[in-house]
Amino acid sequence: MGRLPATSRIGVIDRRTNERRSEGIDIDATDLARVRALARWYCLTPRHLIALEEPYHSWHPDAATAGTLSVEERSRLIGRRAEAARRRLGKMARVEAVGGDGPLVVGNLTLDRQLIYSATRFGGRAADTSWDNLGPINLYSIEHALLGAEVGIQLQGLMGTTGARVFSQRELDTGHDASGEDLPQKYRSGFLRRGGEVTEKAPDLVLSTSSGDKYIAVEVERDTNRPMDVYKAKLSAYEGNLDIAATWYVCEHPATAKRVLRAAEEFPGANVRVMLLRDLGNGLREADIQYLHLPEHERASQLQLIAEDLQKVAR
Repeated sequence: MGRLPATSRIGVIDRRTNERRSEGIDIDATDLARVRALARWYCLTPRHLIALEEPYHSWHPDAATAGTLSVEERSRLIGRRAEAARRRLGKMARVEAVGGDGPLVVGNLTLDRQLIYSATRFGGRAADTSWDNLGPINLYSIEHALLGAEVGIQLQGLMGTTGARVFSQRELDTGHDASGEDLPQKYRSGFLRRGGEVTEKAPDLVLSTSSGDKYIAVEVERDTNRPMDVYKAKLSAYEGNLDIAATWYVCEHPATAKRVLRAAEEFPGANVRVMLLRDLGNGLREADIQYLHLPEHERASQLQLIAEDLQKVAR
């Protein structure tokens, strides 16, 4: 763990004199937990952090405690706490770099000017994370990371204390979870690239039994022009992996969903479910596992498949 003094120093510009001075900030358990969450998901907005910190059923619009609220009330429910988190993260981002130490987090803007934060290398050491390659995320990877985090938040909230585990892309890429423990298995499938090269492919997210003997492979899709051969190669790999109970594609664009569905017709054994996004009205999105965009008479069969998938990993 990196050296973390009881009070870390923040450089501040005095507005009256325009001179630099220092101001103290006590780093507490909540700060360190936020750094670990940022490290796990690559980047998050303050709203995402609050959604992770607060009980899922206290803010989700489908929950009994929040379902009667208007869109505006739901947004304010998270928004007030998110604003306090934003101010705190702003201070953590201004910790002075002294003696090799530095800010615990770094802020950035998405292409649509949304404020996000990522953990720094020093922040990762201070929070005792299991990863050392931390820092700002590539601008063009932010939206994919945020969508993956939103689906991850949803799955964690849905599964609660069932015993199922959600693993992020960083956890899958490194082979160990946020606590430093090895994952139950590799969660990889043989993937044939164009040109004949065979490599191993991990999904963007995994919803797994605690033992890792069965899991749902979750792919987050934002691209609209990915070659059909890529989908087919992935689905062929997933179909051949007997540990995969189902393959979920969460697609940002309806056109992408249609392309995945066409590719999936050739691989029925991959048990593919294709879903769009649902805007929760509070600054967050999730996978539309209720298929709310479908006519009522078409929803029942899809809902049954989703329920069966979740049941397979809820142990």
